[in-house]
Amino acid sequence: MKKRVWIQGEGPGVNDFDETVCLFFDDVEGILKNPRKYGLTENQREILKRFRDEFEEFADNNDFPEEFIATPW
Repeated sequence: MKKRVWIQGEGPGVNDFDETVCLFFDDVEGILKNPRKYGLTENQREILKRFRDEFEEFADNNDFPEEFIATPW
């Protein structure tokens, strides 16, 4: 679905790449601020934080959906 919606611009999906990435970061920030509310242990919080940081760097360096989808990550 990602390729069809993000690259080819075909429906019925409506999420675009930037919106999906922004929603991820918004949700993660809320979870990291209050991990107990979501049942995360401190170790799980640290793993999520590292993933967020690595994904942010990855997204900054791969700004086009075509590049993002084609990566091995």
